[in-house]
Amino acid sequence: MCGFVGYLMPEHIERPDLDAWSSVIAHRGPDQAGTHCEGPFGVGTRRLSIQDLSAAGDQPMSSDRYVLAYNGEIYNHHELRAQLTSYGVQDYRSESDTETVLQALEQWGIQATLEQLNGMYAMAIWDRQAQELSLVRDPLGIKPVYYCATSEAVYFGSEIKALLPYTSRRTNRNAVGVYLYFGFVPAPYTLVEGINRLRPAERVVFDASGRFRSETIVPAFWSTPPQLEARGADRVHQLRHEVERAVDRQLLSDVPVGIFLSGGIDSTIIASIAARGNPGMSSFSLKPGATDQNPDATMDAQLARELAETLGLDHSEVTFGPEDLLRRLDTNMDMVDEPVAEIYALAEQILSEHSREHGVKVVLTGHGGDEVFLGYPTYNAVMRGDRYNRIPWFGPFARLLADSSFLSPGTRTNLLGASSVWRRPPLERYQIVSGVHFTAEQAAEHAGINPSDLEIILQQIFDDTLARAALLPRGIGESNTEQFARMDLLLMVPEHYNTRLDRMTMSASIEARVPFQDLELIAFVAQLKRQDLMNGGLKGMLCQAFANELPAAVRNRKKQTFQAPMVSWMNGHLDSWVKRHAPELYRHRGNGHRTKPTSPAQAAYQDWSLAILEGWQQAAGLER
Repeated sequence: MCGFVGYLMPEHIERPDLDAWSSVIAHRGPDQAGTHCEGPFGVGTRRLSIQDLSAAGDQPMSSDRYVLAYNGEIYNHHELRAQLTSYGVQDYRSESDTETVLQALEQWGIQATLEQLNGMYAMAIWDRQAQELSLVRDPLGIKPVYYCATSEAVYFGSEIKALLPYTSRRTNRNAVGVYLYFGFVPAPYTLVEGINRLRPAERVVFDASGRFRSETIVPAFWSTPPQLEARGADRVHQLRHEVERAVDRQLLSDVPVGIFLSGGIDSTIIASIAARGNPGMSSFSLKPGATDQNPDATMDAQLARELAETLGLDHSEVTFGPEDLLRRLDTNMDMVDEPVAEIYALAEQILSEHSREHGVKVVLTGHGGDEVFLGYPTYNAVMRGDRYNRIPWFGPFARLLADSSFLSPGTRTNLLGASSVWRRPPLERYQIVSGVHFTAEQAAEHAGINPSDLEIILQQIFDDTLARAALLPRGIGESNTEQFARMDLLLMVPEHYNTRLDRMTMSASIEARVPFQDLELIAFVAQLKRQDLMNGGLKGMLCQAFANELPAAVRNRKKQTFQAPMVSWMNGHLDSWVKRHAPELYRHRGNGHRTKPTSPAQAAYQDWSLAILEGWQQAAGLER
């Protein structure tokens, strides 16, 4: 696990000092620093040593033809080494997966090698023979990579902040509109004008003159997925086997591995598998602060604590309340790299710092489990929407009822939402529900751009995601529920959850792994239909497969998501921070700065989205 920075430029141009430049991302890899320069190419790396802790695993690493800077973990690298042996590869310098990838590049070439990898990765590969630079991001976007192409050079790196000196330091207004719509910024956009983000499964190839082309990585596991067993108990057993294999693969490490426990189904299953061969494994969870009366968060902490005791884990907790948030906000503005409109990002940073203080460098998390195994209530809503589409005049009638004062606010909101997607095409329904805090019109107004321009950008993002979803086994699925989940898996998971997880964990020099996003596991699960996965309810098949590992209190509990009491936090502890760091927003709060009236909770989240955007722009020194 590492970070890197680098350039591709004519030799007559003054080069950056790679040692000094890579120090900007030293938190990503505090164990070793290295550089490599030749011809138009230069790269600086920072290594977090996980596999082969010796100097033999240091980066950058080079072979006869290639120079490799690599950030990530390849979980099938031992199997790849066995294959490479048949090609005559014998003399390895190290036990690191970096060298495995490098030898594979020599034997198979870049594209064929990438198709064989099961892992998370971002890479910069210099091909001496072709005089080409390849920048690569893994198929589920677990690891990030960015680039900035000017008239004279290409600069690239693992974090946005490392590329800021090579830009005009202006905010990208189109990306602001996208951020306010989604609550995060998906590829290829960033909030900084001139900096681009690689899409998941993308390889961008630059020649020495700066011309580039884009290619897509299709994992071999997806092209030839494993054969499904017969229906029923056999298929449930097969699912269990595939999940266990995925978790076992991601325990590959030469340093201790811990786990983030949330008290939910996903982390409970992962912990139950991982703990079998790792007695005393460390686990970490959040608990509410002393002044935070949050019963759901209290229950999460209690369930995590009870599971850890049952499994014999070395468990510890860290508080997360408004006081903890306020203490870290200023530091977070520097480390976040780019804001996400979700306060849980700060919680992940606090949890990561706590884990590192306890001597753990690698943690397993349950990220992606809901999208892979159909665990969100949203997917039930999609099925209800399909039924409503068969009812004549349901949409107009629901809109009429939504205006009725005798119904509860929650019921009226649900009716309004159901009417808004009634009889719309599936992709259009997905687009409507993707707007988290602002509509496209509201987001465009705040960003200062034309609403029609933002609509075009959003459509391009959705179309690109749909095209990548078609790469999964069985194309885009056979029902709207499956299609929604696949869109979530290839848009929300990589660009929101994975990007947030990478930034927050790496800020504390922690490697986070996501077993439920294992590429071989995805190849198997993607073949299952909604009727399989939701047999028995949300995540029904997964719960059946691990019925013995799931306590009743975990299995039967209603799906929980972290929801901070934003109304009280914004009016209390966070008020002074907003006043100091987002003065423009503070002047307009409560004075009609919103496009239309909304609920107090929605208004608080809208204000938070705008506040951290303004605070981040100030911290980054960006011109708005």
